[in-house]
Amino acid sequence: NNSRFFKQYPLWIRDVFLNPAWLGDHSWTFWQYANRGRVAGVKGPVDFNVFFGDTSQWGHFLQK
Repeated sequence: NNSRFFKQYPLWIRDVFLNPAWLGDHSWTFWQYANRGRVAGVKGPVDFNVFFGDTSQWGHFLQK
């Protein structure tokens, strides 16, 4: 199983229909939950993503 080689990398899941579920021991870091979002000042659709963690974990992630 080659998945052990990728545990050091963040996992970004795209699923615009269901909440992400991971059956292994490597949880997701980012989830793209929409690809047709709207943001004021942006022309056209945008992707919406969420980080799996709290503010402290986000700060730690950014320092890596």
